[in-house]
Formats: sequence, structure tokens, C-alpha cells
Amino acid sequence: MGSNKRMHTVIEKYCTGCALCLPVCPVDCIAMENVSGHATGWSAWPEALALQARSRYTAKQRRVQRATHAQLTDPAVLERKRSIIEAALARAKARKTVLEASSNSAVKSS
Repeated sequence: MGSNKRMHTVIEKYCTGCALCLPVCPVDCIAMENVSGHATGWSAWPEALALQARSRYTAKQRRVQRATHAQLTDPAVLERKRSIIEAALARAKARKTVLEASSNSAVKSS
């Protein structure tokens, strides 16, 4: 848990054992410990913790979906994207016009 340029922390009671934190740890200080013996996956968890992890996962999926939907439907975001695309098209058209004019000048002077 953390944000850009801030110290990140693994909150042990919420750790699902997914190991996604291992490759991104910049100082390689995270070690996975087998705390459940031979049990793996959901069977390694008490029912209460498994339900909590599932509800956290579901809540995260909803937040991500809302954020994605907001980016796709927010009029301000859509207008900004539209203006960026229009500006890029205008630059490309202007560049094409300059290239065509310079190639026409080269053909006439030959």
C-alpha cells in the first residue's frame, strides 16, 4: 500500500499471498512466508478472511470500473481528447501541405 515516491507497506492482515509486491519492491526486502503449512489457495484461509478478501476484491473491481466509466463518459475528458486529436490532425494536414508544396516547387524548378 502506498503512492508514487512514498514508502510502500505490505499490510500483513490483508495480504492475499498473490506475490505481486515481490517484483516491484525496489529494495528487495519482502519475503514470503508459508503460514498455512501444506494448504494452498482459498483452503489455506479461514472462512472469515476469505470472505473479507473477496469483498475487498469486489470493491476494488467496482472502483476500477467506475473510474474507467467516468473517463469514458465525462464530457470534459471527452472534449479534451477531441481537441488533442483535432490538433494532431491539423498538424499532420499542415505538414502534408508543406511537403506537397516543397515537392511541387522541386518539380517546377527541374
